[in-house]
Amino acid sequence: MLKFGLVEALKIKGQTSIILVGLGHGAVHWVYMVFTVLTPWIKVTFSLDYSEIGMLHAIFHIASFAANAVSGVMVDISGKRVIFQVIAVMSGGIAILVCGLSGDFLILALMMVVIGASNNLWHPAALAFLSEEYPGNKGYALSVHSIGASLGDILAPLIAVSLLVGFCQLSWQVTAFTSAVPVFIVGLALAILVSPKDINKDVGGKKCGMDKRQYMAGLVSLFKNRAILGLSAMAAFRTSALFVIFFALPLYLVDNLGLSEKAQGLAMAMMQIGGFVTGPLAGTWSDRIGRRPIVLGGLSVITIAIVCLTLISDAVVFVCGITVLGFALYAIRPVTQAWMMDLAPMGHGASAASVMFAMQSAWTPVLVVTSGFIADKYGLIYVFYLVAASMLMANIVAYFLPSGKNP
Repeated sequence: MLKFGLVEALKIKGQTSIILVGLGHGAVHWVYMVFTVLTPWIKVTFSLDYSEIGMLHAIFHIASFAANAVSGVMVDISGKRVIFQVIAVMSGGIAILVCGLSGDFLILALMMVVIGASNNLWHPAALAFLSEEYPGNKGYALSVHSIGASLGDILAPLIAVSLLVGFCQLSWQVTAFTSAVPVFIVGLALAILVSPKDINKDVGGKKCGMDKRQYMAGLVSLFKNRAILGLSAMAAFRTSALFVIFFALPLYLVDNLGLSEKAQGLAMAMMQIGGFVTGPLAGTWSDRIGRRPIVLGGLSVITIAIVCLTLISDAVVFVCGITVLGFALYAIRPVTQAWMMDLAPMGHGASAASVMFAMQSAWTPVLVVTSGFIADKYGLIYVFYLVAASMLMANIVAYFLPSGKNP
């Protein structure tokens, strides 16, 4: 499988666009992960309990859900896929910069709204751009897109913790402010280096955007497609569980397992490493054998791994366990997204992505807030049982989705 993935990747032309979009995805994830790693310090600064930390994460997802109402529609009708990606990256950078400038909790909450909205604006535009630019290699292109996310998720905790407790000994506010710099660099690279063709035209030199009447007809058929709605529901259960892990894991490592803040950052980075290996392999392989087998296998491994983690009390073994979890967790992300692009009507890739991310954003705040209350009343360990239950539901939904190669 490794040989197959490398050979197929080398045959694909236009790698610059894939890499740039991957870096943009990394910048978007970098912003959210910096905030996630900073939560133990934020909790102390504002004397927050677990429920209140959960509410901050819920604000992110509520804003993301609200942005879904317009993001996919704007991208598909205008056709300006790259411009929307640049706006998403830059707005996320501004938000994390403002977090660092202000010590006010209300401003922090408002910036979570901006971060959530920018996160959602990114995905429909990027997924539609890559699936149209590389129609025969969606799995590969979206796996590189996923690698970018993993890169942001790995580097953010490592660098943020190094600034906080390493040689610099910075405050969390200064760390947040400083972390905006690489985000702006990536945003400028996207704006400058992507060709004018990509900004002004669709793939193949076609005129930007589409007729509104034609678009609405396709949108109606999209909402009638049971496979799209089912895949969106599966993605919602999977993604909500992932974000509950982001909420609970840093706090569990510090408060329950007794790791230092620096070790916590390293452990969070370890979970992301698997995405570098399994993401491209799973995405490229799914172009060959189909999406469903890989998604089902990955979800099963994730569910079992989470249940096993609840039985581990040794910190070192636990960190090894979440590393294994990361291998499966990030392998199915590009495959799920490629599956959705397979199902989307022509010219409606961004809107199909918005449907998927809308379901994710609608369900995730419910699960995150519930997790906060469970952690306060029963303890953080019980949050992982909730995560396992959500992954089990994703397994059940995925089992009933259409089978076969590239649906």
